[in-house]
Amino acid sequence: MPQTKDQKKEKKRIAERKRMENIRKDPDKYALWKLKMKETYLKRKREGKIISVQNLTPKQQKLARKKSRESTRRWYAKKKLLKERDVHSEEEIIDECDPADDTEINDPLDLKLPSSPEVSIIPRSPDIPSSSQVLTQFSPHSARITRSTIRQKRTLGIDLNLTENETDISSNADVHSRIISPSPNTSISDSPRTPSPQSSITSSPRRVVSPKVYKKAARETPLKKKSPWKHILRKFQYRYTKEIQLKDQKILELKRVNENYRKKVKRLEKDKRVTDVHKRQKENLPGNEKIQIVVEPCATGIKENVIMYFEEDENSRMCAGKKEFVTKGKIRKQKRYLSDSLQNLHKKYLETNPQYKISYSAFCKLRPFWVRVPNVNIRETCLCKDHENMELVVVALRKNYLIVEKSVNEILQSLCCDPRNVHCLAKKCDSCKNKAINYKEFDNTKEIHYFIWNKVKKTYIKDGKEKATLQTIKAKVAAHPKDIIEHFENLLVPYMRHCGNIITQYNY
Repeated sequence: MPQTKDQKKEKKRIAERKRMENIRKDPDKYALWKLKMKETYLKRKREGKIISVQNLTPKQQKLARKKSRESTRRWYAKKKLLKERDVHSEEEIIDECDPADDTEINDPLDLKLPSSPEVSIIPRSPDIPSSSQVLTQFSPHSARITRSTIRQKRTLGIDLNLTENETDISSNADVHSRIISPSPNTSISDSPRTPSPQSSITSSPRRVVSPKVYKKAARETPLKKKSPWKHILRKFQYRYTKEIQLKDQKILELKRVNENYRKKVKRLEKDKRVTDVHKRQKENLPGNEKIQIVVEPCATGIKENVIMYFEEDENSRMCAGKKEFVTKGKIRKQKRYLSDSLQNLHKKYLETNPQYKISYSAFCKLRPFWVRVPNVNIRETCLCKDHENMELVVVALRKNYLIVEKSVNEILQSLCCDPRNVHCLAKKCDSCKNKAINYKEFDNTKEIHYFIWNKVKKTYIKDGKEKATLQTIKAKVAAHPKDIIEHFENLLVPYMRHCGNIITQYNY
C-alpha cells in the first residue's frame, strides 16, 4: 500500500532525527556540522535574507523581542520541569526500595566485632554476598540507588567502607551495622556462615543499611533554589503599574468633567453679560426715541410680508412649464426661481421695509417652499443674454483691477441715485445723468481674457439636406484693456435701459 504524504513526512523527520543523533555522538562530525551551519548563517545574512533586530522596523522589532522572550520563558520552564522530574524520580525510587521499619534481616556480613580495640579482618569468600547484592534482593532498583549514593558520597558525607573514626557519623545517620572487609589472617573455613557459640566472631541480627539514610541526607543537601524575590518584585511592579494606569484614567475623566463645567460657566457669564447690556440699553433709551423691535420670524404679519416679497416678479420669476410645480402638505404651487442672490434680496428687503428688522437667517427660513434658488442644470429656459454678458465683463474688469465695483448692482449704485428709479436708469435725472465709472491705471500692452455669450450660425445635415441653426455659445475672447473698457461702455447704456424696462413692466 503506498504511503500517504503525512507518513512520508513523518518518516523523513525520523530519519533526520537519527542522522542528527549520530552527528552529535561524533565530536568531529558535530564540530563540522556547527561550522557549516555558521557559514550558512553568515551567507544568508550577507544576502540580506536574515536581518538583525536593529535594522527592523519598530513594529517588527517589537514582535521579534516578544518572540525571544517567549522562547526564553519556555526554555527556563522546560529546564525547571526536567530538574523537578529528576528529583521526584529519585525520591520515588528510594520510597520503592525502603523496607519496613520494624523488619530485621540477619545479614551474614553484619558481624559483631570483638571488644578489643584491634579489629579483626576476615577475608570475604566469593560465596558470601556483598552489601550491594543483599540490597538487590529487595528491589530491582537497588543497584541504581547504590550507584547514585556512591556518586553522592562526597556531597552527603557517607562512605560505605566505615572505619572506627566514622562510628559516630554512622550512628547519627541511623546506621546500625558495619561492613567489614575480609582479613588476610582469616581463612574462608574459619568464617562461619551461621552463628556459632564456638566461633571467635559471632554474628548478631542487624538491619541492612536503609535507603532512608540516603533519602534523608539527600533532603538535607542544600539545593540551589531560585530566590522568590524576583517573582515578588515582578508582581509588585505589575500592581504598581496597574494602579498608575487607573489613576491616570481617573485624572483624565476629572479633567474632561472640569473642562465641561468651565465651558458651561463661560456660556453663563456670556449670556449674563448680553442680558445686562440689553437691560441697560432699554433703561438708557430716551422717551421720545423710537424703539426698533427685533421681530421674530413667527410674529404676526412678518411672514406674510416676506412671502409677498419673494413672490414679486422683480425678485422671482414664475416657471412657464406645465410640469414646473411642487406640492407640500397637499398645497400645490407653481415653481418660482429667484432673480438674485438671497444676500442681495435681504439687503433690498431691509431698505424697502424699514419698519421691520429681520436677520438674514430668519429671512431665509421664511422663504416659501415654491420659491427656489435657480440651478442651470434643471433650467428649461435660457438666462437673459444682456444680464449675463454684462456680468461677465464686470467680473473680468474687477479681476484685472480696472474697476472697484464687484458686481453689476454696485455699478448701478455708482451711476444712479436710485437703482430702482426709471428716470435714473434712463439718464434723465439731473443729479446723476453725468456720473461715470472711475477706472484705474492699466498697461494697455498686455492682453486680458473675458467671456461672452454669442449667437453662432451652424450647419447640419438632416434627411440628406443641409440646414442651418443659431446656437448661443460661451466664447473666450482676448483683448487689450482699452478695448474691453470700450466694449463695457457700449453694453452699459442698453443694460440700464433693459433694467428700466423690467421695472416699468412690473409697475404696470
